[in-house]
Amino acid sequence: MKSVIIQNPIAQSTFIRKVIDNHGLIVFPTETVYGIGASIYDPIAIQSIFTTKGRPQDNPLIVHIAEQSQLDELVTEVNMYAKKLMAAFWPGPLTLVLPKSAKVPSIITANLPTVGVRMPKDPLARDVIRAAGVPLCAPSANLSGKPSGTDFKSVYEDFFGKVSIFIEGGIPEFGIESTVIDLTSQIPTILRPGAISAEEIEQVLGMVIVSSSQAENAPKAPGMKYQHYKPFGDVVILDGPTPKLIEFLRNLPDQDAVFMGANEVCGDLLELPINTFALGPQNQVDVIARALYRTLRTLDNLKVKTIYTHTFSKKGIGTALMNRLEKAASRTISL
Repeated sequence: MKSVIIQNPIAQSTFIRKVIDNHGLIVFPTETVYGIGASIYDPIAIQSIFTTKGRPQDNPLIVHIAEQSQLDELVTEVNMYAKKLMAAFWPGPLTLVLPKSAKVPSIITANLPTVGVRMPKDPLARDVIRAAGVPLCAPSANLSGKPSGTDFKSVYEDFFGKVSIFIEGGIPEFGIESTVIDLTSQIPTILRPGAISAEEIEQVLGMVIVSSSQAENAPKAPGMKYQHYKPFGDVVILDGPTPKLIEFLRNLPDQDAVFMGANEVCGDLLELPINTFALGPQNQVDVIARALYRTLRTLDNLKVKTIYTHTFSKKGIGTALMNRLEKAASRTISL
């Protein structure tokens, strides 16, 4: 398959619509991570997303819209919770799970009666959707289970020759997937923590539940059932104060292992022979979250077999950061 790189989707809208009409896939940037998208009305293209990614069929896809008015054709009800959250956070990294309309194919929702919808904050992402002329269902642009793509080079390497169009963009603002919130339950429930924190949502709604359950059947949101975000190497989380962490790593027999963590912690390890990868200042969890997937992909390219890291504050986006680390890790060691 020939892959074409486009930088201005509006200027190339005729070509993009032709690709969409011929079951083509588009890799495009958002403010969270890069996505791999298809028309929500094209079951052939949607099936191609699952096949290209190696994604399990019972893992639902999120629908992306460019205008809030597009929501009406996708869902049967927009309740007061949804209206409040849209006013506060749309466009932005928040996915609303609502009762789906008959227009939404069941292949998108894993046969569930609900659908997750979001309107991206990234203007380029919305331009792609406008150019396509239809809402796009789009999971993250990565091979299933692996770290999500947060730079153009990595998604291009993963999907060159497998998709029709690449929209070239920069580094996403957040680097962590959207928060997914179920608005079909009696109390709004966060199914997947993300760039919008539970604290921010609670300020708007007055109440919210954070789901801690692991879906056994078809999950309502991506990231609930299967192992995700896992790099080539074995990720081990060290839970304890820095002195204990230093003591543990000093006695480490594996000299090929690496450590990734906050700048300050990596600085404290300079006396040790282990190689370190600094993610950002310890008190700027948003910067660390933005660097996480890119660092994991770098370590993938280096074929690092063991990656040690530490726990981070769960304030704000830190909850999503720890969620992704825990899903990537094989174990946590208490020091």
